[in-house]
Amino acid sequence: MSETGPINLDAREEAFIGRTISGRYRIDAPIAAGGMGAVFRGEHLHMRKRVAIKILHAEMEGVLELAEQFEREAIAGAHITHPNVAIATDFGRLDDGSFFLILEYLRGVTLAEVLEAGPLSVERAVHIAKQVAAALQAVHAKGIVHRDVKPGNVMLMQDTEDEAKLIDFGFAKVPMEQMSCAGVDDPLHDADGMWDPDTVLGTIGYLAPEAAGGVDAIDGRSDLYALGVIMYEMLTGKRPFEAAEFVELFRLHRAEPPPPFFERAPLIPVPAPHESVVMRLLAKDPAERFQTGDEVIAALERAEAGRSRSMAPLPNVDLSDIDMGPQRRSLASRLSLVVVVLAMVGAVVWLVPSLRNQARDWGIPIPEAPVEDEAAESAETAAPTEVDDLGAASWAARLLAAPRAKDWKGGTKALSALAKLDPTALRADEMAGAARAVASGAAGGPSDDPMGTEVFELLAQRFGSEGLDVLYALIEKHPPNHPAHERALKLLAEPATVKRGTRQLRIAIELRGAPCDQKEAIFHRAVADGDQRTLDVLKRLQSHPCRGPKDACCFRKNTALVRSIGALAARLKKRKK
Repeated sequence: MSETGPINLDAREEAFIGRTISGRYRIDAPIAAGGMGAVFRGEHLHMRKRVAIKILHAEMEGVLELAEQFEREAIAGAHITHPNVAIATDFGRLDDGSFFLILEYLRGVTLAEVLEAGPLSVERAVHIAKQVAAALQAVHAKGIVHRDVKPGNVMLMQDTEDEAKLIDFGFAKVPMEQMSCAGVDDPLHDADGMWDPDTVLGTIGYLAPEAAGGVDAIDGRSDLYALGVIMYEMLTGKRPFEAAEFVELFRLHRAEPPPPFFERAPLIPVPAPHESVVMRLLAKDPAERFQTGDEVIAALERAEAGRSRSMAPLPNVDLSDIDMGPQRRSLASRLSLVVVVLAMVGAVVWLVPSLRNQARDWGIPIPEAPVEDEAAESAETAAPTEVDDLGAASWAARLLAAPRAKDWKGGTKALSALAKLDPTALRADEMAGAARAVASGAAGGPSDDPMGTEVFELLAQRFGSEGLDVLYALIEKHPPNHPAHERALKLLAEPATVKRGTRQLRIAIELRGAPCDQKEAIFHRAVADGDQRTLDVLKRLQSHPCRGPKDACCFRKNTALVRSIGALAARLKKRKK
């Protein structure tokens, strides 16, 4: 458990502070309180160890059922020893009939709180997912099924490199017959007796399809399905399914295939191998998923290894210094010739647009055309290593924290410092998401507010093409009358600003801004150069309301638009594979 803000306790809960319960646990201060009881920070007097203490009020309705959940946590904690599992170490009943549970004391934030700021980088998401998978491997090895794996039950420890701990085993399926010598008549030792077999346990947004069969249908692979939903959310900022009603949401999990990442988050690139891992975790049939946490970890490590190889530069080897013999020298000569030919092909397709597009469809990496970039030019000069005695990492952490605290002034200051220290900072997905949030919040003030003006100028001038991508995302996120939309659109309407963007961004902006009677002439370039953003613009044209037979903005029966949408969608799908 971790501490929160000020806690309101009633007189009964206040009376616990300073008491020693069960002869060894001193209650020091409140952590949280609710209608059913309270959580306190305490100390194990004999072990000299900080603990968290849950107290369940004796007069609560259904106290026996809640006490069973307490006991599940304690028994699970007594049988699992793993660095990524938060343990409960003791459970008992006080003289007044209240129940208590002793938990590992944790300082940090939940993954749910972190995700409020937007998606995580691929590296960070994989780091957290591997730890949760390792925790589930340890849990399942003891025959325990968590049954409520979700971001709110993953704690990220304070002052660590995202050390994750799986918490809250109150819904867990614990094989009591293997872990206890107590008689089966004891109501607190019936593994699932507190729930009807048809009961659906867990949080709907993370619930595996087989949960429709009740508690008996859920096993460790159901926890892995929930991990798949968490990974989807970490990588895209969204869960695979959303619905206003719980029944409809569960129906989507049961019946509908999870949408590809580009459909839910078109502006966020995720490597295909990582998406493949998530999609396998989200298979409807448990037999088609990874079967263990160890299998998930191995798959993620393979995905990361492939990503590292694809990003690694070719080694610079001087073959002339190596005595290889006639046959090997001949092979080396042929390899050198291949490298030269590939370089020439790359140069040709870079110069000829039609060949460039075909090569891109074949998966051959093609360099972007050079653009004038003031941020890149300034990066060549000596850059400071600190601003106000803080380095880039510290300012990055402040930018990430700003949206959660709604600290737009602090976020603006962090963005300004990063512009000096690391103009490439917004290449990380979570940093770009934080910058979007800060810009949205800062734009809410008056039009002449210096803070809002500074944020948007920084994005337009100091962060290269990634800053412009953030501005475009603000246009897509907010309606036209929103200050953030208006400010971003004004900047992206300036030719000197737009030319610093990527080819994909420029065609999306051009298509958006072109008069209706000129849009069709751009369709062929949209297909050749566009990305998901351009595809979204084309699809919106198709649904634009028609005001009459001569309305130039009416594209509902435009065959060129239909063909362009199909061709661009096919190209993007092919590239993704």
